[in-house]
Amino acid sequence: MNLRLLRSCLALLTVVAGLQMASTAGAAELYLYEGTMIADKGEAEVTTKKIKLAVLQTSADGQSGRSYWVVSENGRGELSWPMRFGTADWSSTDSRGLFVGVDAIRGPAVLYQFEEERTGFVPIAMPRLNGTEIKADESWKQGAVTYRVIEEEAVGGIPAWRIVGFTNIGVKRTIWVSKSGTQVLSLNERVVLGRGLMHDLDLKLVQQIDLDDNLERKMATAFDVFLKFRGRLGVEKQAREINWSDEQLALLRENVERLVKVSVETPLESIGQTLADDIKNQKGRNNSVAVLAERAMNKSLGDFGDLEFDTYRGAELNADTLKGKVTILHFWEYKDSPLAEPYGQVGYLDFLLRRYKDKDVQVVGVVCNPLLEDPTQRSKVRVGARKFASFMNLTYSIVGDSKGFIGRIGDPRKAGAKLPLFVVIDADGKVVHYHAGYYEVDRVIGLKALDDIIAKTVAGE
Repeated sequence: MNLRLLRSCLALLTVVAGLQMASTAGAAELYLYEGTMIADKGEAEVTTKKIKLAVLQTSADGQSGRSYWVVSENGRGELSWPMRFGTADWSSTDSRGLFVGVDAIRGPAVLYQFEEERTGFVPIAMPRLNGTEIKADESWKQGAVTYRVIEEEAVGGIPAWRIVGFTNIGVKRTIWVSKSGTQVLSLNERVVLGRGLMHDLDLKLVQQIDLDDNLERKMATAFDVFLKFRGRLGVEKQAREINWSDEQLALLRENVERLVKVSVETPLESIGQTLADDIKNQKGRNNSVAVLAERAMNKSLGDFGDLEFDTYRGAELNADTLKGKVTILHFWEYKDSPLAEPYGQVGYLDFLLRRYKDKDVQVVGVVCNPLLEDPTQRSKVRVGARKFASFMNLTYSIVGDSKGFIGRIGDPRKAGAKLPLFVVIDADGKVVHYHAGYYEVDRVIGLKALDDIIAKTVAGE
């Protein structure tokens, strides 16, 4: 296939995540899907998410093969770019059924915002058969889902089998597979989010492209490069948004040109461009945050105005409680709902506090919830913060910032960054560390960069 034609197809479809059936043998193919996810209730124009899908099925030897997928979504939120691509292997010994990844790293998924502040990860099933002939009335089971071949039903004029997957509470998904056994033509899935909110997810095959050896090699190489680089970045869990550490940003800047180049005229081309834009945007945010940090460093906490906080839990935060102690101020929303990892990294923060419990180190969580601007909502914020602290078994004090102290010390949100904000105060009451966003996590020490700062500050260095 001509590269220019392929590129125009990819641009038209903004190719994405993967849904596909693994054949037992044959040449490489690129399957392009389009779909939507729509809530049962509410206006369709408001609740619709558009999904575009692509899967590269590499040439198979009759015993095994590999599929690569990449996902694109529009509306109701979206995953960060490292979560939008991946790979899945198959073999002829696989049981007939579906591959459903448990998260966006190990299988295709989309993000769906179903309430104002609540989102859900929605795995996309990848139909995959073991190459045996499909027969009428045949059935099999995978996990909690039983699949049954119901009837012949043409899709777009193509003869197909309609296969229904159901659980003990009803139909879970329906797939249409061509009678030739070479194509998954369509998929419908019932998705439940929140407290029983029902949605329909529909996917349809819009194009199937046969690839020659050169195109297959080019595309597979691009996927392998991106997958290996994602591993180097240390991205191991799905996330709605990633705030890159300085080390990760340096690695991204060092490799962005290579990644963009290798993605050209492949299904990853849009990912490469998003990656480049992400680095540019985060660089701008980091520069602005760096200015805030520079302004705060080496100043006495009292230089930022009166220390007026509402005590929610534990000790007060004032000049007296700061004397002679190294203090970590953790500015975050501390909301009990919705709960989402990594929870502002409060668990690691509490772990760090226990490590230094005999070193005159204290942690104070500073609640920075926008609702605090409304006096009638402050009790609600206080109750939510206490619930969250109890849920996480936190041992440190928590106060409410109803007077806007974070704006005086330097609110990273005004620089385009996000909370949490970590500020370290030495025993003399001066700011010695200002960090917006999440720290890279060390498997043994936790927040190693912060731990190093505390160790030096305690030692008076």
